[in-house]
Amino acid sequence: MRVSVIIPVYNVAAYLPTCIDSVLSQDYSDLQVILVDDGATDASGALCDQAAMRDARVTVLHQPNGGLSAARNAGLLAADGEAVLFVDADDLLLPGGVSALAAAFGEDADLVVGRAVHLYPTGPVEETWRMDSAGLLGLAAPEQYGALMCESGVCLWNAWRALVRRSFLLDHGLLFNPLLRAAEDLEWFVRMAPCARRVSVCDSIPFYAYRHEREGSIMTSSSADTLQTTIQVILSSAGTLSPYAGGSFHACLHDQMITSLCMALVAAQRLPARERRAVLGAVNAESLSRLSATGTKQRLALRLLRHLGAPAAARIIDCSRSARGK
Repeated sequence: MRVSVIIPVYNVAAYLPTCIDSVLSQDYSDLQVILVDDGATDASGALCDQAAMRDARVTVLHQPNGGLSAARNAGLLAADGEAVLFVDADDLLLPGGVSALAAAFGEDADLVVGRAVHLYPTGPVEETWRMDSAGLLGLAAPEQYGALMCESGVCLWNAWRALVRRSFLLDHGLLFNPLLRAAEDLEWFVRMAPCARRVSVCDSIPFYAYRHEREGSIMTSSSADTLQTTIQVILSSAGTLSPYAGGSFHACLHDQMITSLCMALVAAQRLPARERRAVLGAVNAESLSRLSATGTKQRLALRLLRHLGAPAAARIIDCSRSARGK
């Protein structure tokens, strides 16, 4: 089975060589690597071209800056592998990762979900969850994902989290929304997961190393536009999940979205007053009515938001996090 690894690239010259090396050093034989230079203004574009000159498996696409979603879409449409794997250019594939995912893929799986190592400034932390793919048999989509989210206890909506059958994405029109510049993965996941007929699991080894808190990354950006878009995607996505109410997919995903909403509200506390009011103004009684909580912390957070309003609740959550040193 041919695997296409798609790496969107934008101003990551300091991290890109290590990322590319981690992909090209995989022991999997049938590999295509697509580097999508999304209008980078640093040396990233040149590094992509150098990689292509060194290794025939590398294809480079240069395009004007269109954002992460546009870069992923360009790579997906250029790919010729039976399966695709999205990799962020500041992250790494771990040794043997692609082989492990491919071995777990099977003939009828739409995607294979795997474990990760999280690279924090204080050191790496490996996910330790385990789940046999057989435990998902007999569950309808998206409850396979629900069972996996409940068992693993980790967020699974990241696009890098799974090796995905390319025809599955194309047949269901599961491209990324190019209009979004934040929370792209969540919006895509909410559309993708209910379409997946068969989800497999690769828990033998972690396959991916995810870098946290890189300066300048999308995830650590706290601009008003980024936070506002993140909150809007969370609240609108919650509304689209109502057909799955009562199941584990709905319950686990809502809890994870409430946690992400709280993180965005805390980040908004660092904005100038006018921008902060604009961001928090998107969180009102009507939008909060779309959310439901199962976990203890999420129920408390949702209760605070509904009874005190977003500004007061955000201050309390921020103080609580600070007191715990988080």
